[in-house]
Amino acid sequence: MDNVRSVRVPGPLGQYAEGFRDELARLGYTPLSAIVHMRLMARLSRWLAERALEADALTTATVETFFAERREAGYFNSRTPTSVRPLVAYLQGTGVVAPSVPAAPVSYTHLLRQSFTTTLSYTIPQREKDGRWRRLAGGWSANAILRARSGFPITVLESEEYTGITLTNAFRPLLLLGQPLWIGDSNTPGGRRLNPAAFLVLPSGQQGDLGRNSINGFGMAQLDMAVSRDFPIREKIALQFRVDAFNALNRCV
Repeated sequence: MDNVRSVRVPGPLGQYAEGFRDELARLGYTPLSAIVHMRLMARLSRWLAERALEADALTTATVETFFAERREAGYFNSRTPTSVRPLVAYLQGTGVVAPSVPAAPVSYTHLLRQSFTTTLSYTIPQREKDGRWRRLAGGWSANAILRARSGFPITVLESEEYTGITLTNAFRPLLLLGQPLWIGDSNTPGGRRLNPAAFLVLPSGQQGDLGRNSINGFGMAQLDMAVSRDFPIREKIALQFRVDAFNALNRCV
């Protein structure tokens, strides 16, 4: 824990740094994981100091604002309130921070950053006074629907147990700085995949600093098109010719 003690925590949380280091050691965190938590504590403490806030102002809303600003700044690690759960639990246990009310579950649709949908419809006019060829060209309808969205967030796990019997799928790795998160691969959908070298698997039972839903997955852009025309047969009977093309541009992402 010598390297852990070298992390300075200025600001309002500084007086609780020593106790939090001991708590991490008691919980069995490795020195590498403990350093990550102490550095995040230091950043959070500086953030509170910049806004003239004390430690007791560490409410659920304050923590969410802190991580929202981290995400906007482009941080890839420690992007969700889950990352400071050990710290908040420690401060609540010492009475510094009041217990918070659990937040309501968030649906996946609320985790989308951008979503866009538009439609276009056009019918070629057809008039009785038009000639035969113009009448044949008239009455055709073209319709299009364009849907586009950013990617849903994904959670990277150290391993996966599809039956859910063991806890092997409960632990997340450590995100390594200086490594590209995605690497190109022409054999995978979208032409890229996660870079295994960007993640460090910790010893069994150790939780990394990579938060849940902290990485954005692939976005989606899809254009659906249709061309149709009604051919009258009798007064109340018509034959419709229609061609539909789903994902007309054949795009995966």
